[in-house]
Amino acid sequence: MGEAPEEGGDAPVKFAEEPPARGVEEFKDLASWSHQCPLILKVGRCSHTQPENIDPEAVGEFMEKLNETDPGCDRFRAIAEDEKVAGMGLDAAWLSKACGDNQTYTVGEGTKSYAVNVIKSLRWPGAVTVQKCGNYCNIYIGDAVKSCDPSFNPT
Repeated sequence: MGEAPEEGGDAPVKFAEEPPARGVEEFKDLASWSHQCPLILKVGRCSHTQPENIDPEAVGEFMEKLNETDPGCDRFRAIAEDEKVAGMGLDAAWLSKACGDNQTYTVGEGTKSYAVNVIKSLRWPGAVTVQKCGNYCNIYIGDAVKSCDPSFNPT
């Protein structure tokens, strides 16, 4: 599990030595999941850069206008806070599901479940995260077109 860096910005993520023990039911809740990487802005970067060729007094106003038209967001925001996907008939941006054997087994002094949590993005079809027994895997198999966005098909 990662912790938000205290310095903010591009500081490296600090990973916990011992991840907290969570069960399958806790991982079904979308509030348990968060984004690790920063949001990519419309300009293709994670942050706006200050222009060098304009008057230094106008830089503040320019950056303010730029942040209004293309705002960023917190790096470690919960996925439950993501903007809902319109036109899907669901009031969410992600789907959460537990698959497999949900029963809890006693292993040594602790308990263990062999169920797999699946988190699927409705905004980016093909983006899936799976979690089992403390191991995670992210995969994206798609065509880089957001759901409900017009696709570009050259003639």
